[in-house]
Amino acid sequence: MAMVVASRRRSPSAASLCIAWLWLLPVANALDDVRMVRTAWGVDEFERPEQWTQWMVGISELYQGVEVPTWVVCSGFPSYDGTCMHACNATRAALFAEALETSGLFYVAQVHVCGVPIASAKVEDSIASLRAQATLAKELGATMLNVHDGVDIWGDADVLRYFAAAVDIEDSLGLVVAHETHRTRALATPRTTLLVLDAFPTVKLTADLSHWVIAAERAFDYPSDAAYWPPILERVANATVLTHARVGSAEAIQVNDPSAPEHAALVEAYERWWNVIWSRQAALGRPVLIEPEFGPAPYLPTAPHTAMPLADLAKAVEYMSRRQLRRIERGECAAPA
Repeated sequence: MAMVVASRRRSPSAASLCIAWLWLLPVANALDDVRMVRTAWGVDEFERPEQWTQWMVGISELYQGVEVPTWVVCSGFPSYDGTCMHACNATRAALFAEALETSGLFYVAQVHVCGVPIASAKVEDSIASLRAQATLAKELGATMLNVHDGVDIWGDADVLRYFAAAVDIEDSLGLVVAHETHRTRALATPRTTLLVLDAFPTVKLTADLSHWVIAAERAFDYPSDAAYWPPILERVANATVLTHARVGSAEAIQVNDPSAPEHAALVEAYERWWNVIWSRQAALGRPVLIEPEFGPAPYLPTAPHTAMPLADLAKAVEYMSRRQLRRIERGECAAPA
């Protein structure tokens, strides 16, 4: 599995720009260029900056990239203080740069426009927040951004105004910017996502279909979905540059343990969707980026009274990572004819 990595000894901005452009170059056919990304979400070591390098080196045997929110790198907590911006501690930024250089991982910067929780629903605030955080992410060494955009209560006009600015910001920075299909955000539904793709064909997506499944309260398996879901999935596949390979049900954003036999049918349903997406990425000459983004509680179900997790988060992430690599190695990821 080949991966293009610019030298970490160049300045972060130069490295980021180089990798961003290399990302767009044609790659081999089939699924010959697969790049696994590890989420830092729920990782205890990431709460202690002095352990970042050790942890990132430790995962580099299985993963080629890491996704971390900018605010986690910069402060460890979402310090947006109602302004939709956050500052960055220079010492933490330097430790993160050292961890990237030592591990050789590329950095996918998760950008929470206007913070968590969302501090403002004003379009102009979201645009300013995206511009500032995207610039910061580039300075931190990011080669790609995964963005949580806007709010789900925007009307179509506000959505289109925001994404017009987002396209301009991406072009000006020279980074690959992926916009996540995420609840509470502008791309919370297939309808709004298709609206954006129709208006801006160059917009790229992070496909996290678990958000749509729980919001729609079905795995798009109703008889009424038969005529609509396949063409929607094709449109998503055309735009996807990163897949969050998490499995959620109609009633839960995340299954407790993806290896459990009771979840087998649901896992296989997601894999059929991912096959469509990854085959399309390969056909378009893109690398296939896969990130099993399982998260801690409350995403990970817990036992009543004790609040103990019902499964081991790290094992769930590793299981899904190795499962997808095995499927790829066996040639099981072709899209249906």
